Amino acid sequence: MKSIARLACFFTVSFAIVFLLAGIVRLLMVLVASAQALPGLPALSFSEGIALLQSVIPTALCLSLLLSLSYAGGQQHLRTAPALLCLFILASLYPLGMAKGLDYLKALPVSLTLTGKGVPFTAGTILATPAGPVIIFNNPEEKTVSYVEAFPWQRLSYHEGSLPLLFPFADRSVSRLTEGFLSIRQQFEQRLRTDLLSAAVYNAALVLALISLYGVFKISAWPSVNVCLGAGAFGGFLIFNPILNKLSVFLTEKVPALFIEPLVLSLLAFTIILCTSVVHLFIKRKSV
Repeated sequence: MKSIARLACFFTVSFAIVFLLAGIVRLLMVLVASAQALPGLPALSFSEGIALLQSVIPTALCLSLLLSLSYAGGQQHLRTAPALLCLFILASLYPLGMAKGLDYLKALPVSLTLTGKGVPFTAGTILATPAGPVIIFNNPEEKTVSYVEAFPWQRLSYHEGSLPLLFPFADRSVSRLTEGFLSIRQQFEQRLRTDLLSAAVYNAALVLALISLYGVFKISAWPSVNVCLGAGAFGGFLIFNPILNKLSVFLTEKVPALFIEPLVLSLLAFTIILCTSVVHLFIKRKSV
């Protein structure tokens, strides 16, 4: 029981630390970008800052699970079933509790806005953003501003109204490097806005898929090799996750929308568990 308690403490502390570090990094990205903020545009309000912190919850979940599975894989005396059950319960509850707590903070009547130094522009100005150029068509003094987003690898997008917020620009630039994290985050946030049950089902299936990689962390006799293999498996899952979202389209007519993504993730988890079990049996028989 002491080893399980230590594992639970390790996951709790790692989740909190990764969440804080990831939140600080994202806030710093926005504040750095606010040095070239559009005139009259608030760089970051209190509610937007809380939403920014809320968006790093899936990232904190994945990284803290990676650390915890690495820790558990290096503990020879730790029983597999209780350890994975402990991680599954904690990893299924913590993100939802954190998200609901931040929702409460977001609703607080706090007026706090951080603004950057505005840069003047006129009609025809091309603004360079981290995601790509934004072309302004008319003068900013007019009530309605029209502009075109010319982001790389995307179609030109015409908009009318207020200019876009800063931090989606930063998100787009990062999403090319962390498309898997972005896909998970979008699913989690969309389901959280729709229904808590939907978010809980998706989060549980995601945790099951990540925990199913535990066998990779014990495949070798060298802990450092296992950590590298586990990190590679996590990276492969993140790369493959956007493809899973596209494959789930084939289930839209047979499975309720609430269970499409969780079902795909659960099938992937059981496939990984079956494959790693076969590999471990092969290695064990070969060593005898």
